[in-house]
Amino acid sequence: MRDLKWISVWSHQVAANLGHVFIPPGVDVPSPLELPPLTGFAHGVRSGPISVIDAQTILVTDFWYDGEGPAGYWWVTRGAHQSSQGLRLKDENDKPTPLRAYRGEAFLIRLPDTKTVYDFDWFGVYCEEFQVDFGHVRLPQNVRVPPSPKMLGMKPEVFQHLSIVFIIVF
Repeated sequence: MRDLKWISVWSHQVAANLGHVFIPPGVDVPSPLELPPLTGFAHGVRSGPISVIDAQTILVTDFWYDGEGPAGYWWVTRGAHQSSQGLRLKDENDKPTPLRAYRGEAFLIRLPDTKTVYDFDWFGVYCEEFQVDFGHVRLPQNVRVPPSPKMLGMKPEVFQHLSIVFIIVF
C-alpha cells in the first residue's frame, strides 16, 4: 500500500469514474496484522498464524482442538493473563455454544458490536467451567488495524446489488 497513489470508483454501466481520492505520499495506512499461532496448553489446542483482519475480526488458521473441554469457548481478556474476567465470544457460525472438535480448520471470529481488539490483551480458548486456559495469543496494543465494516456503519447486504469496481493505482 505504500505505492498507492489514488483510488477510483469506476462504474462499468456508464464507463465512468464516479469519484476518486488522491493518497498523499507517506500516509500510514492501517493494515491487517499477523500474530503467532496459539500457544496451546490443553486439549490439543494449536493453530497456524492468527490474523487481526480489522478491529473486530480475527482470522484463525489451521485450528486444532479435541472438543473434549466441558465448556471451551473463544475468549478474550484484558490483563496479565487469560482469566474468568474475560468475555466469551461466539463461534465461527455466530453460535454461543461450547466449541466442537476442529481438525486444521480456518475461519473468522467476530467481536461483539461494542468491542474491538484494543479492549483486550489476550485471545484464545478458555474453559468457563474449570477456569482453565486451553491456549492463547497476545493481542498487541501498539498497532493500527483497519476499522471493521460495522464500525463504519456498513452492512454486508449493501454490496449485493452494486456494480461498481474500485480501481487502485500504484
